[in-house]
Amino acid sequence: MSNYRIRSLARQYQHLFPEDPRFPLRMFGFEVGDGWHDFIKELLEDLTEIGFEGPIHQVKEKFGTLRFYAIYKNKAEHLLIDNAERMSGMVCESCGLKHIDYADIHGWKGYKRPWGRDPGKGHYVRGMDEGRSWTKTLCNYCHLSEI
Repeated sequence: MSNYRIRSLARQYQHLFPEDPRFPLRMFGFEVGDGWHDFIKELLEDLTEIGFEGPIHQVKEKFGTLRFYAIYKNKAEHLLIDNAERMSGMVCESCGLKHIDYADIHGWKGYKRPWGRDPGKGHYVRGMDEGRSWTKTLCNYCHLSEI
């Protein structure tokens, strides 16, 4: 995520972020594409409404979906975070397009995921020809622009 977007979230929700500079969130910021900015902001708003106090340790993309590592105190906080992680697989990480239609999306260069699952669910595996892979959730337009 761009530095401007990270700073805007950090200012608005600074009470949720740990002061210790050794936490991954302080070292690396939000390790996701700009398209998930509004999605993450909505999650932070929802968490704040139900009294979430944090801290948030890390926010990143892993296997094409959001990973939101935080200390939560009750089941409502856990359910909000868990639901957001699952729903992120339907939001383009580059442009933020929601409700990606999986039927219209094809795998990155036709490669399979390293663990053998079908990449046609809106997840594209990058860098397979270089001996490594990265899974991203992209809409058709963003996928085609990154080829």
